[in-house]
Amino acid sequence: MKESQAKLYLISDMGSNNQVENLFGEIGDYRLDVVSTNDITFDQKSPSIYIILITMEDSPVLEKLLKVKNIRKDRVVFLLTESSARSVIKLVRKGFSKIYEIPEDIKELKNFLLSELKGLDVNFRSKFRGLSGDEENLRLIFGFGRDSEKQIKKIKDTSRSKKINIILEGEFGLLKSNLAHSIHSVNLKKNDCFTEFILPYSDVGKYSLKIESEDATWYKDVDNESSLAKTLFPGTILLNNVHEMSLPVQKRLSTLLASLSGQNLHRIIATTEEDLFSLCKKGKFDERFYYFLNTAHFTLVPLRFRKDDIQNIFEHFILEHSNRFSKEITKIDNEILDFIYSYPWLGNIQELSNAVENAVTLSGSTTLKIDDFTNVIHKNTPKTGYKSLNSDVLPDQILLEINFNNTSLDELTTMYVKDVLSKMNNNKSRTAEILGITRPTLQKIIS
Repeated sequence: MKESQAKLYLISDMGSNNQVENLFGEIGDYRLDVVSTNDITFDQKSPSIYIILITMEDSPVLEKLLKVKNIRKDRVVFLLTESSARSVIKLVRKGFSKIYEIPEDIKELKNFLLSELKGLDVNFRSKFRGLSGDEENLRLIFGFGRDSEKQIKKIKDTSRSKKINIILEGEFGLLKSNLAHSIHSVNLKKNDCFTEFILPYSDVGKYSLKIESEDATWYKDVDNESSLAKTLFPGTILLNNVHEMSLPVQKRLSTLLASLSGQNLHRIIATTEEDLFSLCKKGKFDERFYYFLNTAHFTLVPLRFRKDDIQNIFEHFILEHSNRFSKEITKIDNEILDFIYSYPWLGNIQELSNAVENAVTLSGSTTLKIDDFTNVIHKNTPKTGYKSLNSDVLPDQILLEINFNNTSLDELTTMYVKDVLSKMNNNKSRTAEILGITRPTLQKIIS
């Protein structure tokens, strides 16, 4: 049960509201702050919902409320008893549409309130507010959970020594370069520079560098390893996307950077989208270079496996981009929450940021709508109605995209069984054991 950012105000013409307060204290996963009052005052700015309980005809509460001007009608809900049914005419004439009868409509009312709370729960508070740039990077990358605290502590502990070289492994869009900058900022000493090797890494010995110091950033090209050694200032050296570096360059840099590292003046951070150890076994990465870099190793988790963090990051980007473009976003369509949890985000944090930036820019109102996210909602479902996402999931998981309009239950069973069999490297005995069926039954399904 989580606390909602929204308050539920209960305004009633009843003498006691305890029964109704208990009715609305918990809705879905939200625990509401219910405030009972006879004071017809509306806070139009804060995320609040008002339930007006009318139990009698010619209710003084209703008459007083109908005289209030400029009410946000989308935030006001009326709950009527049978004896106050004629009040509906007055409300409809004033343009109110959220009218429910007690007790018949309680379930429908709760569903409506839950829908509203999801929308109100967005973009009114950010867990990232007040964090420094480096702390923000760490939270975007690792989140706010228990495991993230351990990872962030480990990153900070590792960052305090320049003697420790670091490999940051993870998919595109996980802000590995941002993390490298945050590592550089821990225990930063005067005159320490951040030097980034810029792709492409040339086989002919020419290197392009971006150098950042306390007061300046500049770019420099050097023609050979001798010049490069003189150009690398004390501090952090970033080898971005090191998996794309050719073997000849790896071998030359391995020798050069090892000599610099012996002076305890440089920390090397290498980012990669591929498993470097696997590349070593395939002969595509220099083994000596790998062991030189691999003093510490952090593998970053893709965003699609961090469901608990997605909404926090989403809200953060809404605030960030709406402030940057001077746009006011106060609510989102409920469909968007379903979308951000189900979309695979193969471009990870960067793709989510870009999607929100585009949506905020295109939005013509204070409410974000699902149509504002058409730049990332791809129409790429195969004609078969099925797509396996097994390349993007953890080893013990299978994800399927199913078009239910043209996929029967028998076809779904066959798809699932074949994917489990593939996960088991075509070991039919093991697959049958996992599925709880016999091998003949398995053979019949897949044949």
